[in-house]
Amino acid sequence: MKLKNKYLGVIISIIVLISATGVSYLALSTIFEPDIPENDIGIQSIQSDEKLSSHREDTLMVSFGIGIAMGLIALASWQGSQSMKKDPAELLLDEGLENMTVKDLVIVRRLIQKEEFTIPQLVKNSPVSRSSIWRLVKKLDEKGLIEEKNESEMPDGTRGKPSKVYRFVGPNE
Repeated sequence: MKLKNKYLGVIISIIVLISATGVSYLALSTIFEPDIPENDIGIQSIQSDEKLSSHREDTLMVSFGIGIAMGLIALASWQGSQSMKKDPAELLLDEGLENMTVKDLVIVRRLIQKEEFTIPQLVKNSPVSRSSIWRLVKKLDEKGLIEEKNESEMPDGTRGKPSKVYRFVGPNE
């Protein structure tokens, strides 16, 4: 099962939050350890225990604040990196495919969003004919924007020829 990008970003930010909280707690508690005096018999007083408990709570709150800040930074960075992906029109222009139609752009946007696709899936979900989709897939394959996987998928019915499975790989930069 593959996670969608937005869920993956949230999971990464939660991991960063937990990690940053733990590391900052360990660092802060060792750096700012309170100096608690012992009495004559070597036992700390009840006031010292309260002071230590208060110090631990303060350290935990500061550490949690650091963890939240780091988690939010990680999530914002993830979202920013995802939004920097090229628009299909810009991608096709960069690859020398400026003669594409609006319908071609719709198809390219759909196949960029999908992990894998077959020609029948594209035909079923788009307003373009099968031959137009074949031409577009051939052009994208020639430019190295998609690749054929070593898999095939059976059609929805019980009979028929298996469809080739493709995936969008983007420009080779």
